[in-house]
Amino acid sequence: MKRAVWLGVVVLAGLAMFLSGCGGGGGGPALTPTQAEQLVSSGFATMNGVTSGASADPAGDASKALNDFNTALPVLPNDPEANVGWAIARAAKLWFDTGAVLPGLTRDRSAALIMDPRKILGNLGGSYVSASQSLGRVLVPPLPRLLGRQAGGPTPEQVRLYLVMNVAPVLVQIIQHLDLALAAPSIDVTITVSVDGLAKQYKVDKGDVYLVKGCVSATLAVVYDAVPYSLEYGAWNWQQVPVDKDGDGNLSPAEYLPPSPFLTLVIPTAFASAKAAMLAGADAVIAGADTNLHPGGETDLVDWTIDPQVNSDLSTARTAAQDVKSALATARYPVTIDSTTVNINLSAWATAPPPDLKALFPMVNVDPAMQQITIVSWPDLTFAGLLPDSLPTQLAQNLILPWPWQTG
Repeated sequence: MKRAVWLGVVVLAGLAMFLSGCGGGGGGPALTPTQAEQLVSSGFATMNGVTSGASADPAGDASKALNDFNTALPVLPNDPEANVGWAIARAAKLWFDTGAVLPGLTRDRSAALIMDPRKILGNLGGSYVSASQSLGRVLVPPLPRLLGRQAGGPTPEQVRLYLVMNVAPVLVQIIQHLDLALAAPSIDVTITVSVDGLAKQYKVDKGDVYLVKGCVSATLAVVYDAVPYSLEYGAWNWQQVPVDKDGDGNLSPAEYLPPSPFLTLVIPTAFASAKAAMLAGADAVIAGADTNLHPGGETDLVDWTIDPQVNSDLSTARTAAQDVKSALATARYPVTIDSTTVNINLSAWATAPPPDLKALFPMVNVDPAMQQITIVSWPDLTFAGLLPDSLPTQLAQNLILPWPWQTG
């Protein structure tokens, strides 16, 4: 029996953000296996309404489907279709709940789950290719992102806590259910999605589920990378001109950044968890690509991995995933920043994260009239081992972004 399921709702990318939604059976008689299978089929049918665009209440229907899978799973705990269905419905609820609570995050590819199945493979390649770059962004002061907060919206610390408490645990659960499905000898489902306004079916097998696991794992890695340090800045006014309190003509981090707990380490294991998630995701992408790279055809359904462009995307994603594994296995992985090649140790902070990021910021000289910032001194151009050969001084100067008192 083929069961329609939506796999496209679960991809990265992340920042990511959702309320736990568990249903469950009531106190009535226990379900029979046949009744549980009927609930699984009902859940798939409901999710197909969401993904095909036919549902008048996609958020409500995602919750309804999740309740069906939650009720069926105690009777079918190792059923691959039931576990895939739960994972997909939970990811859909994750998306809709996040859009309601933190709408900005679901508009950001780097922090959200992408709902269009046709984008999965293209985003996979981009996610893994940019993995080292995303870790490198911790070198840049986060002021522009903090200043982007809308009036009345959640603070950066509130977003961070939401990721910790409501997003990461759900993504872990989704991966666990996908692993249960992958432990079965085979997976036989279809997905129904809207393509150019028309409902279209795609066959989905173990290779596709591996790819979905890779997407979710990459999203989890992005979440873990976003939460190690406190972003609580209290009453600090980012629009104010920092004051040279000691009168030395320069500004130290203590003068232009909020005091602790801002940027102090609060989850020491987060970077190690991010590394583990990225490695697990890379392995899943490689397994999925190896399974799905084929030129064959289907007799009754169109397999979404047959299209030549999809095969090209699969090859790109596989190469990128292998590159990430190589990068995480070496202490000196070359990356290009502003046309300059530098070596980066992506595992450095997974092993020993710096206790306070403020200690890595430079002493600067600021000329507000000329809107110019000059680095006076930078305490550690290896950034606690992230750049083992140090960042070239001129490149460090170029990395300084516009600050609050600058315009243009």
